[in-house]
Amino acid sequence: VLVTLGNILKVYWSVLGVLVISIVLLVKADKNDAEFVFTSFRNETGWSDGVSWILGLLQSALSLIAFDVVLHMAEEMPDPARDSPRAMIYAILVGGVSQSRPVHVGGLPADCHRGSAFIIVILFCLTDPETILATTTGMPIIEMVLQATKSRSAATILSFMLSICFVNGCNASITSASRLLFAMARDRGIVFHDYFSHIQHGLNVPVRTIVLCYGFNVCFGLLYLGPTVAF
Repeated sequence: VLVTLGNILKVYWSVLGVLVISIVLLVKADKNDAEFVFTSFRNETGWSDGVSWILGLLQSALSLIAFDVVLHMAEEMPDPARDSPRAMIYAILVGGVSQSRPVHVGGLPADCHRGSAFIIVILFCLTDPETILATTTGMPIIEMVLQATKSRSAATILSFMLSICFVNGCNASITSASRLLFAMARDRGIVFHDYFSHIQHGLNVPVRTIVLCYGFNVCFGLLYLGPTVAF
């Protein structure tokens, strides 16, 4: 019950974060006109316009991919024949309008990252892209909020809301990836399959693959503490 409640709260937190940040930006920030948002095209990447456009699709595409993670959790759903398609559809619908990280609704993964509505809000408020992209924080969205609110306190609070979304997304990713790894181990598709195909008695979850995925994420995250050329 607590896990389900926690997952539901994560969804509400993600949606609330999108709404709050969008409202703050729309109210406080300077605005571009609709022509800039919907018709203008700026290419400062050094690549050709075609390649630049294709690369730009990656951000918007993130809101519509990864719904396949639902299948990784199908064996733990009460009614997978009904719940799996429903979760996949909900993931696309929610992801199309929100910005967050993958979360779980009642144990069902739902990917919600940089949806269309939030992208439009960002474009309307992106009046000084040079300064925002050159921010020393390393996160342009924080600089945008700081410029809009003129308040470090407000920027800190809204950044905290985003940080919680990323933490929730990391937990969801580990949950999904651990089940996929467990299934591969059960089918003898990876090394040490006998060890990783184990289900922890009493918890009924693959603890060993969860720990492995968690450890990989931690090691991968340590790259951010190293040289700047890593990312």
